[in-house]
Amino acid sequence: MTTTKPDAPAFPLGIRRLPDAEHVACKACGTPCGPASPRETFTVTARADPRGMRDIDGKATFGVCPACAALDASAARTLDAHPGIRRMIGSASIARHRVLTAFYALAVLGVEPSETHTADGLLSLIDRLSVLGVVAAWHRQFAPIWHDGVSGDSAAAEPWLHVGLDIRADIRREYGAHLADRMPPRPIACPTGGCAWCGIGAVTAKRTAAPWTPTTLHGARGHLCPTCARYRDDGEPMGAALLDTADPDRAIRRRSPLAPDVRDLRGWAQTPGTRPNAEPWGHVDLDGLRALLVSADW
Repeated sequence: MTTTKPDAPAFPLGIRRLPDAEHVACKACGTPCGPASPRETFTVTARADPRGMRDIDGKATFGVCPACAALDASAARTLDAHPGIRRMIGSASIARHRVLTAFYALAVLGVEPSETHTADGLLSLIDRLSVLGVVAAWHRQFAPIWHDGVSGDSAAAEPWLHVGLDIRADIRREYGAHLADRMPPRPIACPTGGCAWCGIGAVTAKRTAAPWTPTTLHGARGHLCPTCARYRDDGEPMGAALLDTADPDRAIRRRSPLAPDVRDLRGWAQTPGTRPNAEPWGHVDLDGLRALLVSADW
């Protein structure tokens, strides 16, 4: 028969007690860090318990294990190789933090960050994984809000073992989408045959993209391609999209102060039985319209 001391807390599966008072948990992966490891202190502004939330003015100190320190160094090198992304984010410290937390999310899955990234690939990694990496870090249980049921003398039994199944599933899903984004774009067919305005049957987009926007044209349900959707979202009529496609330079060289009358224009969705267009506005006499625009005889 075994007995348990009344003051010994029962830790959840995957959580252990720190070896002694000289050890602290790693701020990221949660494993114990000895007295020689760097320390970082976070401000605790509130504490949660079964009765609710109460404000406190506290501190929580954590370490940085060698593995997580290596991730930080890798994040710094990665950002140095992409100064444009640093400028885009606007702050060197925030940019480094976002890269680092994206690398945390990779570490949860046991994935080593690549030493080289394309700019698009790094942006995709940041956009998809940095927030999840923040949530996965050990210190988020303690600061800025000390969660109910967590103990300051605890640590992860193995790196990242404290991360819940729901967060792991989110990271796995977003990492899969990130990998798909790195594949070459592919044609994505319109769900309703063709763009309701220009009639194009497919557009090239990333594999995770949803480029088609639902719409209704004179009672007919359909979808808009990205180009036509931008015109609609900007408040432009269907005729503007047609005219700019037919002659993008018309605003530079036209001699008439008025636009041609295209009020009778019919979108592809208004032409039942017509096959989707291989090129935008294939169901319209573009050659005749271009000749009219060039001559400015309207």
